[in-house]
Amino acid sequence: MTLRPLPLAAIVTAALLAAFSGTQAATPAPGAGEASPAAVVEQLDPEECAPIEIVGVVMEADPERGVIVVAEREIRGLNAWVGGRALKTQYLDEAGKPRPRAFFRKGETVAVEGFRHPEGFVAATRLQKLEKRPPQPRASFQPVEEARRKSPRRPPAAGAAGTPAR
Repeated sequence: MTLRPLPLAAIVTAALLAAFSGTQAATPAPGAGEASPAAVVEQLDPEECAPIEIVGVVMEADPERGVIVVAEREIRGLNAWVGGRALKTQYLDEAGKPRPRAFFRKGETVAVEGFRHPEGFVAATRLQKLEKRPPQPRASFQPVEEARRKSPRRPPAAGAAGTPAR
């Protein structure tokens, strides 16, 4: 799981949402309810939600219920009017082309942008599949004592810096 600082665009978007929404909570956009009602956020109050960006692996993907879990966070779609603007989740492939929500599978690496809701889930504005990265070599670790036993220390050569000459 990787949580990164938000890009300036996400911060500006959140500020605009808060400025245009005033104290009025968002209302459902037309066509809401395409997926399971629990999986789509139809009301969003920007004053209660913080912008978030996550890059992680899909841990669960259930297209029937519309549930996607990334980095131990439930990702929900967004389909609401906020401050006169319609916000709807964009589901994108590696090339940035629109795909259905069911496109995402367990084990894939994705980038998520959206809002962290006070109830703990993320209302996503964008969910994009990322290209697979080649596996990175793992660093090996040995406790210091074990490493010393495996490679006995050799005495320094005569005349080396810091050693007396004989």
